[in-house]
Amino acid sequence: MPQRAWLTVLAGLLGIVVMAVTTSAQSEDRGFTGRLWTGPAGRYVLHDNEPFDTTSFGTVGLHVQGSSPSVGGDAEYRLSHWFGIDGALAYTRMNIQFISSSAPNTALSQKLNVVPLFASLNVHFVQMRRADVWAGPQIGYLMFSNTLSYSVDGNTFAYKPSNTFSIEGFVVGTDVYLTPKFAVNAAFRWQNGDADSNGNLTIDPTFATFGVTKKF
Repeated sequence: MPQRAWLTVLAGLLGIVVMAVTTSAQSEDRGFTGRLWTGPAGRYVLHDNEPFDTTSFGTVGLHVQGSSPSVGGDAEYRLSHWFGIDGALAYTRMNIQFISSSAPNTALSQKLNVVPLFASLNVHFVQMRRADVWAGPQIGYLMFSNTLSYSVDGNTFAYKPSNTFSIEGFVVGTDVYLTPKFAVNAAFRWQNGDADSNGNLTIDPTFATFGVTKKF
């Protein structure tokens, strides 16, 4: 057989082997991964709160203060070796501080229930035998289940938040596998979202979490 023909046959066999290995690897990557996590939540990325004017309380400011414990979980479906679609649900009670020009030396606090629903496209850009690092763009729907109420000199200021949808967010995380199916995880999730259309209370929930991972 001429040398060129041998090279053609070898190239064809090599192509078949590469395709078989790639198909096998992708089929092993496909499937669901579940994560449970906990950690501090707060407003750590942006600090663009703007005060607003009211009739009875003068100029008012509402601000997220400090960190709060959170719990959550997510499920990711791996489309391929590199990409996965992820859905997450979290819960935290953020501390919301109220200040007003009518009582400048008084700062009051209330807890706001924050329940974000996240969806992201994860890109698994670092993959090793024991470690998997991923990141991607994230959208979110932020839900608030209670009304805030503050009393100043016998008057009550009530603030009712409204659920909001946000297209600006991101997630970055890692899974460190202790066995082929079980891992520990760490992640940082951020979403740009307010509790009302006027931007009177900017929430921008950020979750810095750690937890456990199970591959199914």
